[in-house]
Amino acid sequence: LMDGQWKHTFPNGNTAFTGSFRNGKAEGKHQAFRSTGKLYWEGKYIDGKRVGFWRSFDNDGLLYLTVEYRDGVEIGYDGVKIKPEFEPADYEYLLQESTIKF
Repeated sequence: LMDGQWKHTFPNGNTAFTGSFRNGKAEGKHQAFRSTGKLYWEGKYIDGKRVGFWRSFDNDGLLYLTVEYRDGVEIGYDGVKIKPEFEPADYEYLLQESTIKF
């Protein structure tokens, strides 16, 4: 199982990814970068689920999208709240019971 701080680099030496894992689940702040060194996206995990604001950046490193998550479910885009089709607990149940394999 993945555990502790992880970092991947591009062949040119620039950082590609940083993030932490605990018992195989993503935990804390994660970031991905472009090979140029510019930030690509960043966000936070708690117990393997996306939480809070996740930000995506364009090729120049400028913010172009913010998605808000609660318990791994998208609840807003660029400051506009959305109502998920399912509550987070229902969503987890559906994933567990689904016959679709990811």
